[in-house]
Amino acid sequence: MAGDSHWRQLCQLAFLESDPAQLRIRVAEARDVVLNRIEDCSSKSDSERAALRTASPMLDSLPLRVRTSVSLLVFNVKNDLKSES
Repeated sequence: MAGDSHWRQLCQLAFLESDPAQLRIRVAEARDVVLNRIEDCSSKSDSERAALRTASPMLDSLPLRVRTSVSLLVFNVKNDLKSES
């Protein structure tokens, strides 16, 4: 299914994005396509509906995960610098 493949590709791009600025763009684009796909009831299998229901909250959590990862990285770098001095 072309529609199925398209939203999955956009989600994969969002999940793999490491640049916080680009992540927001990729998440917004993927979320729009996922929500549109959810609204298009005519061409979805049960497995696609389940995947869409899983993808939506995962996309919402991505920016938080990146901020948390960046915060942990900064914290570790600061601690490393303190221990070296």
